[in-house]
Amino acid sequence: MAALRLQLEAADNAYRKQAAEKMEDLLETQRQLSERKQQLASLVNTLKQEREGTEGIVAEMGAKTQQLRLWLDANEAKVDAVAGMGKEIDIAKAIVPVDALNEQALNAQAEDLAIEDTILALDRALQTGLTGLTVETYLKQVWQLLVTNLLCSASRCLGCSCGCCGRCVCGHGCGCSGGGGFATCALPKTGRGQ
Repeated sequence: MAALRLQLEAADNAYRKQAAEKMEDLLETQRQLSERKQQLASLVNTLKQEREGTEGIVAEMGAKTQQLRLWLDANEAKVDAVAGMGKEIDIAKAIVPVDALNEQALNAQAEDLAIEDTILALDRALQTGLTGLTVETYLKQVWQLLVTNLLCSASRCLGCSCGCCGRCVCGHGCGCSGGGGFATCALPKTGRGQ
């Protein structure tokens, strides 16, 4: 009887050990599955965000395409009207500003749009991840572009003669202005800045 009891205890211990090992394996599998579930949920969220970003870009491009089509429709009609009157269109005048103020405004707009396009391109590069652009590099580049844009805007406002800032360049209301974006004050040097 004692031998039978020992055999039963040994079998019971072996069974318990085996059951404990299986339970540990199952718990480890459950932990791994839970971890993978979280990883998949994170990936799904990332893909949703990328999809929303892409849809936003597509919508933006669609709106810009529509604006371009409307502009082309309006301007092609003007060109056709001018051509119908027998006048020759001077392409150089259509592109090059006629005076210094228009040239300054055109250059300012070109700078702003170039910076905006560069930031959008960096944003797309960061979203796609194909260029190896890191978040740190992206932030540094965008920061530099924004600082450049701010400095250009400030220098245009302080040095302009087009009246965009609503005051004269020297700051005391004399109406000073100059060609090519350089201001000259009509008051004597002692009167400036007072």
